[in-house]
Amino acid sequence: MKLLARHRRLVGEERDEARAELARRYAQGATLRELAVAVGWSYGGVRRLLLESHVPLRRRGGNMRRQRVVSLPQSLSGDRHAHG
Repeated sequence: MKLLARHRRLVGEERDEARAELARRYAQGATLRELAVAVGWSYGGVRRLLLESHVPLRRRGGNMRRQRVVSLPQSLSGDRHAHG
């Protein structure tokens, strides 16, 4: 991806192309920070273009796919020494 001019407003087709490219790379797994470095823009500028493209942003820390730990009731946990 080419560097975007800093301190220059992107308009029209150039802005549309930048949004589409950022959205595509973000969907492929690039982070906002990686995209900002790649195009030479600020984190906020990249974020703004993604939001304009209606791209659902990932939560901080990425897609870690953590499973929620659910504690079982003592009666199901197999703890025969539970005080009750």
